[in-house]
Formats: sequence, structure tokens, C-alpha cells
Amino acid sequence: MKVRPIPPLATARAFQCHEMFFSTTDLKGIILSGNDVFVRVSGFSREELYGRPHNIIRHPDMPRAAFALLWSNLKQGLPFAGYVKNMAKDGAYYWVFVVAVPASDGRYLSVRFKPSSPLLGQVEALYRQMLAAENAALANGGKEAEAVAAGLAVATAALESLHFASFDQLAHTALNLEIKARDAQLRAEGTRLFPAALQGARASGPAPTCMRSASRPTTRSTGCSGSSTGLSTSTGACRKSRPRCWASPRISGCTP
Repeated sequence: MKVRPIPPLATARAFQCHEMFFSTTDLKGIILSGNDVFVRVSGFSREELYGRPHNIIRHPDMPRAAFALLWSNLKQGLPFAGYVKNMAKDGAYYWVFVVAVPASDGRYLSVRFKPSSPLLGQVEALYRQMLAAENAALANGGKEAEAVAAGLAVATAALESLHFASFDQLAHTALNLEIKARDAQLRAEGTRLFPAALQGARASGPAPTCMRSASRPTTRSTGCSGSSTGLSTSTGACRKSRPRCWASPRISGCTP
């Protein structure tokens, strides 16, 4: 795992809920472009970022298995969504929720925003367990691939305890929760992302439906509090719209 030889700080890098990061890379993860938010929050200049691997902002708290899942999806032409803890140039950290997709021009596009749902704290605890398993594998003489496998084993056990059928299904749930939490926070702050005329059109338009996922069955599970992962959830179904929608679980600490 390649991490910059800079001691991580316990200081969080500040940015706002409404801000969005955009960046593109080539198929090997080399940064090709990035917006002003990415440049400012990372602390690097464009000259320092462009042409460098995206792991220039990798934080040592991130488990290898999380990035293995990301690259596995992208190389199959599939999107990835999940939580990532990054490290700025000065060692400060910042959490983002990442949606990465293959672009039609042979690049990868990554869009990131500030996570604000209670799920973040639970994922952070899971990442610590995954990283501990990976480091234990390395300490026992294992190679990087074995460390990744150890981290994936911990993540898979957590997935099963939550009654999710796949990592992609969990990612869709997290994305749904984060968008709802972000919208609620922006409304509470009175932040307007659209011009007044467009805002009025949005308000009078049809209500948004829940996320559609025709290939993923509706999941229903009982509470999982007290699991060894520290995660807890129960899932309902959203059946009011067609085609059939896949519902978000109620993560421990969430309000409906």
C-alpha cells in the first residue's frame, strides 16, 4: 500500500456540505483533471495533482480491500459508491462519499461530496476492523493479496450480518441515505443550489422516487444491533412507485 510519508494529523479539513469534488483519471488512476474544490481541499496545486496517481491523497486509515472493491467494479465497467477517508497535503484528513464511474472516453470520473448520515461512523468502525485484519495478515508474513483477502473477509461478514445480497446493494443504500441527509442539511441551512425560477419548478414538479435498481431485489432484514461489526440496520420496502423501487435501510441513529 503506497501512502505518502507524511504523519497523518487528527485535524479535519473543512469544506461545505454543498460542495462537490470532481476529478478524472486515466485507466491506471493517474489524475487528468480536477475542479477547484478538489484542489483547495486536498491542499495540492493543480501542477502537483495532474499526472500523479490518485492515491497521492490516500490516508493510511483506509483498508486496502475498500480500494480493491472500487477497482474491481471499474475494471468491469461498473460504477462504485462508497466512503473514503483522504489525506490532504499537510496530513489533515477529510471524509468523502465517492461515486466513481467509467466514462465513455476511456477515463474514470469521480464525483465526491461530504457525507453527513449516521452511517459514516459505523463504516469508519468497520474500516478499522478491516485494516486491523489486513495488518495482522502482513505481520504474519502474508503478501498484499492476502492482506486484501483478510480485509474482504471482515467486510463480507459485516455484509452478511446486515442481510445485504452484495456490496453494490449496500453501496446503493449508502448513496440513498447520504443524498437524503445532504438534502436535509442544505434545507436546514437555507442553502439554495438552484436559481429561484428553477427552484420553484422543482418544488411544483413530481416528487422524486426512490432509487431504482431492477437487478437488485428488495431486501428486508431484522435489526442487527449487537453484531460484532458495530453496525445495525433494518430494511423496509418501497412499493409506491413503478417500476419497483429498492428501499434504503434505516441505519441505527437515522431519522425517517
